[in-house]
Amino acid sequence: MLPVVLSATSVQLPDVTAAQIAAQEIRADPGAGSATVQLIMAGYPLAHVCLLNTAARLGDPVPRAGPGRW
Repeated sequence: MLPVVLSATSVQLPDVTAAQIAAQEIRADPGAGSATVQLIMAGYPLAHVCLLNTAARLGDPVPRAGPGRW
């Protein structure tokens, strides 16, 4: 299980780094302030995690044993 968690983290790290590099260009836009950049930097990883969890649930059709499991 640990290699799976570490591989997911290693995939997300370059994505967040790319968003941080793009944040400098977004901040340079006259209509964008620091609040806009903060919103993007907080929302990007959140959206990534939500989509990753949804894709994992859809990609795992084998139900697990136990009560309340899908």
